[in-house]
Amino acid sequence: MCNHIDDTQDDELVARAELYRPEEPEPTEAELQTLVALEKIRQQATVKVEEAYRIACRQDPAVTELMKREWVYAELGVVAIYQDVLLMDPNVVMDMTVSQVAFVFRHELAHVLLNHHAREKVFRAGITDPAMLSKAIPAFNAGADLEVNGSLIDAMIQSGLQYTGVVPGYGAFTNVPVGLTAEEYTTLILSTPELWADIAHRTGKQ
Repeated sequence: MCNHIDDTQDDELVARAELYRPEEPEPTEAELQTLVALEKIRQQATVKVEEAYRIACRQDPAVTELMKREWVYAELGVVAIYQDVLLMDPNVVMDMTVSQVAFVFRHELAHVLLNHHAREKVFRAGITDPAMLSKAIPAFNAGADLEVNGSLIDAMIQSGLQYTGVVPGYGAFTNVPVGLTAEEYTTLILSTPELWADIAHRTGKQ
């Protein structure tokens, strides 16, 4: 049976408990400056993102579908859809023009509309070899990008991003045709050493 604790005892208990609470170290001046710089970049990125979103919506009204996702700024080196979250690295955003960010919104929307997340699970479920399975994940991501970028090739060229991504007709994928599915592109990547070498290099799987 619990004993009743009156207000006086309660105050004393709280004061004693404080003695056992670990103190958080005060941030250094350098850490404070880093936090201030990070917040400034995030604010600048937000302005660019808002403008790019308006442009993307004018180009394709379906981009509003992205508003159903949670938007998260995270220093992860990508702008990408992960399940129901749109992850945006403010540093990546700041390295792109507004029109390029607008294209990226259309690119990520296409992943959503093409249901790539679920299709990847189905594709991986059909692979039993562990070594091939480890290659299939980055290969499918690239295959999905090839499907999307091939369908948006004109917009990609206008934004000037065709030489930086995984694009049919460019770079290592010069001889890869437009119009295949993500699954077909993935199978092609896994069966073509030079294509896999490019994806392995991009993803650090070498």
